[in-house]
Amino acid sequence: MRSIRRWILPVLAIVTSLLGAWLVSSSMAFLKMPIGLVILSGVLLLPILPIWWAIHAERKLGRRVGWRYRLPSMIRRISWRVFIINLSFIMVLLVLNESNAANKPNFVFKALKQNGGWMLGSSKGKTVDSVRSTLSETATGLESLYADARHILVSSSGSVIDDSPSTPASPRASRSPAPSSKSNDSAIKYFKQAENAFNQCNDEEALANYSKAIEINPDFADAYVARAYIYASQYKYREALEDLNLAIKLDSQIAGAYNDRGFIYQKQGDFQTALEEFNTAIELDPNFSNPYNNRELNYIIEDRYQEALVDLNRAIELDQNSASAYGNRGFVYYKQSYFREALADYNRGIQLAQNSVCGNRNKEYAVIYNNRGLLYFNQNNPRQALLDYNQAIEIDSEYPMTYFNRGLLYLQYGSEQDARRDLQLAVDLCKQREVFECQHIFNELAKIGW
Repeated sequence: MRSIRRWILPVLAIVTSLLGAWLVSSSMAFLKMPIGLVILSGVLLLPILPIWWAIHAERKLGRRVGWRYRLPSMIRRISWRVFIINLSFIMVLLVLNESNAANKPNFVFKALKQNGGWMLGSSKGKTVDSVRSTLSETATGLESLYADARHILVSSSGSVIDDSPSTPASPRASRSPAPSSKSNDSAIKYFKQAENAFNQCNDEEALANYSKAIEINPDFADAYVARAYIYASQYKYREALEDLNLAIKLDSQIAGAYNDRGFIYQKQGDFQTALEEFNTAIELDPNFSNPYNNRELNYIIEDRYQEALVDLNRAIELDQNSASAYGNRGFVYYKQSYFREALADYNRGIQLAQNSVCGNRNKEYAVIYNNRGLLYFNQNNPRQALLDYNQAIEIDSEYPMTYFNRGLLYLQYGSEQDARRDLQLAVDLCKQREVFECQHIFNELAKIGW
């Protein structure tokens, strides 16, 4: 027991020094500091400052006692100093994190997740991807631990905090409206009627009632977010963005508004802005599954599959009934040629979509059928691929990617007339709206001389 106690302090010193160096250097990298300064910030905590303090203190101590008295306690003294210095830096960072929460909530953890792997640079490879994934998972775990500790501390102090997790099953606003000075009873009445209509799969009635609630109360932020979701599902991205911008202007703490705005930017091909929106949504509500689910596409575009998997595993952990999260994870597996795992996730996503009350109303579910069809097509199973493409089109007849994929299938198997019809439909739909998939369609059609 005595030997165990003797090692507790050195272990704590090592853990806090590594954590302190990682936090400080990642924050410096997040602030776009020069790489030399980032490295210096890390080595200052481990080992420059603790060793300098130890040497300075031991010199003073050396004037009073001899070396034979100092050597037995040298490790313990240095360990204490390492622990104190790094713990102090960590506490300062967390205080800064809280004081800056209004402008950049959780910026420390945002720095860890975005720049925690700064030392890996742009290197790629199985080992590097594994290390990067481990760092990302560690950052997410630390953020969750900090959020839980903060919640306990604030609650025990008697303060009231609005920190409840969102309902993960809905990709819309992450909190429900509550009566306030800005939400009168009449507006809330129409909002609740809209919610009932939406839950009964009647989008048009829901849209009308959301609009009525906004007409009565133009400051009803949640109504704008809910209406924007329906606009986005109808590919009316301009109207959806207008509503979301108004909602955020009225209430900057609605995580669902940032998530939905990020989704639209992503659809329009503005991946950098989309990433910032998803990060903000996660900072506001770390238990909201949808931004994790949506952010994975940004990582896929950059071939950062391990980070995409980390996000999707987190999304599924938060919402085990998310059909789209399973579908998206299936696509990540597919991109890495893990076809068995991909098919299992596609099947699970489709099963969840079919079991939901309005399984076919969410057009994102069409993407799962489309992607499973692509998997079957590449495994030389055109019959099953065609069935999936047809099902995807039945769910969403305005998604150009499915027509494109079905057109290629027809073209490869000799149905030229059907191929021309589908490929032309894909082109026509792309001309009607700006979605990032269309650029891929145009590039591929150019290759085959369309």
